[in-house]
Amino acid sequence: MFKKVFFISVFLTVSSSVLNSQITIFVDSRVDAQALATIPKNTTISKTGYRIQICFDTDKVVVNKARIKFSNLYPKIATYLTFEAPHYNLRVGDFQTLAEAQAIKNSIFSKFTITNIQTDYVRPPQKN
Repeated sequence: MFKKVFFISVFLTVSSSVLNSQITIFVDSRVDAQALATIPKNTTISKTGYRIQICFDTDKVVVNKARIKFSNLYPKIATYLTFEAPHYNLRVGDFQTLAEAQAIKNSIFSKFTITNIQTDYVRPPQKN
């Protein structure tokens, strides 16, 4: 009897945490604004765009220093730190067009070791 109660309590705990998780929707560029308006407010919407990779290293401290340096130069541009064994990758921006990404790349070219533009899922522009 104890095993059944224990199993049920573990199952309910795990399933409740899964039900409260964040939903991300990847949107094709052909989807119109009216369709996007029907998506619930707490949902993250992503679409294909561009980010600039400005640092990768096996030492997270090095990558965090680059993140701080970039954030000080461009406080309104988002930074994204990911781990792909054995490297930490730092990408910046949610650029909708290649021209936007290229403009920022040109302005930071001499400030960072690498500046590679990469296609990625990005967040659409936020309305203020």
